Amino acid sequence: MDVLTHALITVIIFLAAGSTSSFLPFAIIGAVIVDADIFFRIISDTSPALYIFTHGGFAHSIFGTVVMSALATAGIRLAVFAGTIPARELPMPLQLAFFVILAGALVHLGIDALAYPGIPLMYPLSDRKVTIGILPGPSIFLFITTGGILIIGAFGLVSTSLALIVATAIIILFVAFRTVIFIVIRLKQPRGRRVPLPNPLQWIIIDENMTSFSISRYSLSGGISRPETFEKYKNTGPLETEKFRALPEVRRLKFHSYATIVEKNGFEFIFSDPLRDKGYFFYPPHYRRWVIPVTTGMPAPE
Repeated sequence: MDVLTHALITVIIFLAAGSTSSFLPFAIIGAVIVDADIFFRIISDTSPALYIFTHGGFAHSIFGTVVMSALATAGIRLAVFAGTIPARELPMPLQLAFFVILAGALVHLGIDALAYPGIPLMYPLSDRKVTIGILPGPSIFLFITTGGILIIGAFGLVSTSLALIVATAIIILFVAFRTVIFIVIRLKQPRGRRVPLPNPLQWIIIDENMTSFSISRYSLSGGISRPETFEKYKNTGPLETEKFRALPEVRRLKFHSYATIVEKNGFEFIFSDPLRDKGYFFYPPHYRRWVIPVTTGMPAPE
């Protein structure tokens, strides 16, 4: 979800839990600091081995939220030390502020775990992305809603309490509606991964077996389309390509992908994500394929 929605949902949750207003600034910092990893691409682009330092990567893990919260707290401490923030203006000790920031960051993870393509919740134990799969990622509807509520509140057109009540109702109804649709799709299509699209009535079904991926579009109104099949191995096999799986370039490709296939074509091994290549999904937009020359065994960008 977008930063505004994360901040608003965090405020709603903290107020519902009985938190005082003094907690809210630190909770909001935690809710938004996780998405500061959008700037981490400056780091991750320097080496494929650093692929985890990207948006939706390291910072979106439990361990990552601890690190990000500690950095945010350190930043506040430095601001106090420099006199930018008067120490007397802090509503609580920084030790407590750290835990409030962390709580806000963990709320952020809980929200993002509802959406595709998921987050590496257990990194560094595993970089496997975790998702419940109810939401399709960023929601234009929620962004417009939360943005509108902030604008209305900023201009004093409605009271803050009324704006929060309306926002809470909209968010609960939105998630509840998506959850019902998710359950219906799961009952109708029990096999495979069910990936939501921005249109709540349309989904992508990814069915996998030992040799291939089968991709279908499913609509509640029109049913399921004829599947498109992608062989996991073409002109090669797992024994020949297994040695490449540990390469940082291939690990990065897998991290960003919904599915990966490999084809041996002449003097090249081509690892790719057919779903993003074929336009089923446009996010993440980068690192959709990687080419490895057969003669050298070394990776080369396409």
